[in-house]
Amino acid sequence: MKPRRNLFLGTLVVIALSQSAFAATHYWDGASATWNDAVNWSTDSGADTPDPLAVTGITDDAIFNITTVDGNMVVTLDANQLANSLTFDNTGTTAIQANASDTTARSLTLAAGGITLNSGAGAVTLGGGSNGATNLVIDANQSWTNNSSSLLTVTAGLAINNALTIGGSGNATISGGAPSDLSRIWTGGGGVTKTGAGTLNITGNISSAQGRWTIGNGYGGNFTMEQGAMNLSGISYITLGDGSTANAIYNQMDGTVLLSPAEDSTTRGV
Repeated sequence: MKPRRNLFLGTLVVIALSQSAFAATHYWDGASATWNDAVNWSTDSGADTPDPLAVTGITDDAIFNITTVDGNMVVTLDANQLANSLTFDNTGTTAIQANASDTTARSLTLAAGGITLNSGAGAVTLGGGSNGATNLVIDANQSWTNNSSSLLTVTAGLAINNALTIGGSGNATISGGAPSDLSRIWTGGGGVTKTGAGTLNITGNISSAQGRWTIGNGYGGNFTMEQGAMNLSGISYITLGDGSTANAIYNQMDGTVLLSPAEDSTTRGV
């Protein structure tokens, strides 16, 4: 039995090492707009070839862009996609969204690497672009760090299944987008912590009487303000907490929370 057990343990080690070895860095070269086409990626930061064997998986890092491509980019999700991290160096704008003609909900799932906008990066928008929903899934504890003077904007629905830290010197906006898209519900049980000097804006379209943003009612984590500012504005109805779970908003250290909805707000269980 001992040799068989040793063989089994050895096999597990080989599998773990193999999975780690296959983790790769993919650089966007923008041959076309589709994330799901390996020809749009390169394994060389300075050239559009060689192409990877496949698009990013959950252990792979996605970097925008190769050094020879620097301009406004639109990247479309024609299928559900995975990545360990997203890093933006491109000085032009970058939008990652579902295809405009797609009526199917698409998701982008991120592991522990999170999102980074390096200094000098252009504005980044995640979500939108389709008739169906675009969702961003937080699949591991991670950080979103904006060290650029440009804005990080998320219009996708958020599934916060693990702890999320939003920080950096730059600003981030979570937006309801168009009136028909205003119902953005934060789900999951992972806590959210705001750090860094930047401002986190949560906003919507005040022209829609049906606009509603809910933090709670399915979002069971805590929201902690440690530094910077959070601005809740422009939404006709904001709900913070659902009164039946332990979720709460904590304002700690140097954090500032500004609540300025267009019409009404509710704070329950806070």
